[in-house]
Amino acid sequence: MVTFDAADARSLATWWSERFGGSRVVGDAEFMTVTAPGLPLTLGFQRINFTHSEKNKIHLDLDLEPQDPSRDEVVESFLTAGATHVQRHSVAGSTWDVLADPAGNLFCVGDPH
Repeated sequence: MVTFDAADARSLATWWSERFGGSRVVGDAEFMTVTAPGLPLTLGFQRINFTHSEKNKIHLDLDLEPQDPSRDEVVESFLTAGATHVQRHSVAGSTWDVLADPAGNLFCVGDPH
């Protein structure tokens, strides 16, 4: 499981669940989990009572499979759903976009390797 800190765990769990077509498992307002078909791990969301002032130290890298929609289409779907585009990187033939979810947690969407 990868766990995200959030001021509103329910709202953030719902947002991520909708991105992956998964189901939100309601524990309580303090901690929730999201599972989804094709998602090889469980996402956890825990309520915290403070705001982080620095970059999160761990983040998701979502690498697309060749049969998936294009990276630009996936990025656009996240932006339409409320994510924020932080920057795009291209290094040695690999391109990825850094995004932030509604709580400010950073994650990347990259082309297949």
